Amino acid sequence: MSFTRNRARRFFPVLFGFVLCSLSSKHASAQPIATEQASKAGAEPESSVDRRLSVDSQFLRAEGAFWGTFGLKLSKNGQVVGPRFFAVVPDDVVAGSNEAKKHASHARIYHGVGLAFASVALGLIVGGLVVRSNDREWTTRSMSLVIGGFESVVLEAVCGMLRTNEMMEAVSSYNYDLVRGKLGN
Repeated sequence: MSFTRNRARRFFPVLFGFVLCSLSSKHASAQPIATEQASKAGAEPESSVDRRLSVDSQFLRAEGAFWGTFGLKLSKNGQVVGPRFFAVVPDDVVAGSNEAKKHASHARIYHGVGLAFASVALGLIVGGLVVRSNDREWTTRSMSLVIGGFESVVLEAVCGMLRTNEMMEAVSSYNYDLVRGKLGN
């Protein structure tokens, strides 16, 4: 009997979570159907449709791009607007949204720090290999330089991930302000 009680106590939170998820998913799947029916019935006034088209043309989209500068492609109204190598998220793309400009600035900072770590890594690895070739064996000095170079590579990768996160936050903040009508043009 105690075995059954212990099992019930363990699985009650799982069952509760499952019920909550299934209830919320039914609500979410019912919502698009209602909006489709309302748009078919012509329930929206013409100005709302015009506003939606205006917002849609200004919406900032981030897509993965294999040959892109940072693996991302930013576009507005079908035109590619960024990122560029030194302007990770250009200021003119997120103009009007203070929160998006803040995230774009953070992305540029992470990009600069990542470039610094990459150049330090290159210098340390090359320096370690030169010391190794001069000594004709791996010494403590040469191994320390190469290991420090690889540590810099890891830190550069972390900065790259943080840069991408801030880029996506800038896109999200801009779109949020656009949809809410809070862009200060």
